[in-house]
Amino acid sequence: MGNRFEVCDGGTFRLRRIRLNGHGNEFVVSNATVTFDTESNGENQIRLGYKAPKWDDDSWVNMDCALVLKGRSPSIVAPQTELRIDENSALRFEIPAEGYDAIPLFVNKLNFGAGMGKIEVDCEAFMHKGGKLTLATVEASKGLTSDAAKALIETARETLPDGCTLTVENKSLVLRCPRRRFVFSIR
Repeated sequence: MGNRFEVCDGGTFRLRRIRLNGHGNEFVVSNATVTFDTESNGENQIRLGYKAPKWDDDSWVNMDCALVLKGRSPSIVAPQTELRIDENSALRFEIPAEGYDAIPLFVNKLNFGAGMGKIEVDCEAFMHKGGKLTLATVEASKGLTSDAAKALIETARETLPDGCTLTVENKSLVLRCPRRRFVFSIR
């Protein structure tokens, strides 16, 4: 409960799969790179809110885990991996004012399973600069257009500040933020 695993400040980490469960657990990638094996054998997964079939205890139902991408250069490179968000868990983008140096998330599929998974976008700082920012690229042709992915994206749109939009363009999840209000005066 409340555990945090962080790869940060130029660190690199290689995985085949990660499954987060329990309450309040986070996997944070902050200015670091996490790569996943490129084997396509069904084992490659990022599962948030994972519930093993043998766990019948109700205490495991309300999971709230998160994959957090923060800083200017977080990077998850997982072209053969499905990102699946379950049970009140979240994929969270914490965007700095400067935006990202590169696209922070590259996966094969974006999906959700049981429960109310969500995408969270903290773009308050980025709104000062404004512009277009690609948050994720999904390799599979239907990776962002499946009903599951559409539901995740629609939920995220509802929580964005006024004027910001989250859209699917080609195989990418794109955030657009207008520049914050400004005052123009002439003397």
